Amino acid sequence: VFVNAISHIGATLRYRRYSPGPVTAVLLNLPFSLVFFRRMLASDHLSWGGLLMAVALARGALEAGRALVPSTRRQH
Repeated sequence: VFVNAISHIGATLRYRRYSPGPVTAVLLNLPFSLVFFRRMLASDHLSWGGLLMAVALARGALEAGRALVPSTRRQH
């Protein structure tokens, strides 16, 4: 959810136009993720190393999905 939120926000900033999902990302996904991470870290259910690994794996999965699914954007 965190990586998804960051990717939507990043796409909107990169292309300087609305992309699907940034409103939901900012209002729901990002706050939820931050509260979740904070609680998991505070309860020792998750370490900083585990958190960084999870974010890296999620980012990798997102990039793999992008590589496998053809883009629907027009080529300039």
